[in-house]
Amino acid sequence: MPEIVGTNPKTGEEERRHNDPAEHFCALVFKVQADPFVGQLYYTRLYSGSLKRGHTVLNARTGERQRATKLLRMHANRREELEEAFAGDIIGAVGLQEVTTGDTLCTTARPILLEPPTFPEAGHLDGYRTASRG
Repeated sequence: MPEIVGTNPKTGEEERRHNDPAEHFCALVFKVQADPFVGQLYYTRLYSGSLKRGHTVLNARTGERQRATKLLRMHANRREELEEAFAGDIIGAVGLQEVTTGDTLCTTARPILLEPPTFPEAGHLDGYRTASRG
């Protein structure tokens, strides 16, 4: 994976992170889902560093500290609890509060704000053509 580029939320300067567990932690929440067993489940992609269960991270958008009480590796029909996740992993995080899709989670020592994902508006499929049926 190439390095990820974002901005420092305090200074506005460009920040870079390499896909390396030794780097400062940074991750992007790309989906939030209500789950009947754990409450809110935050699907998260780790771009750099590592995250241990129970550790506190910074929500770069809000400036609030969050605690991930549980980390899950999601499989098609089961979940595996993790003690730690690393750069490149996609996990489900539990215990976060006031986190939304597109939020960046990072260390307080080296904050970074990643570009949130963009989604097309419903009904606007530019460049999409349908075959006519006759």
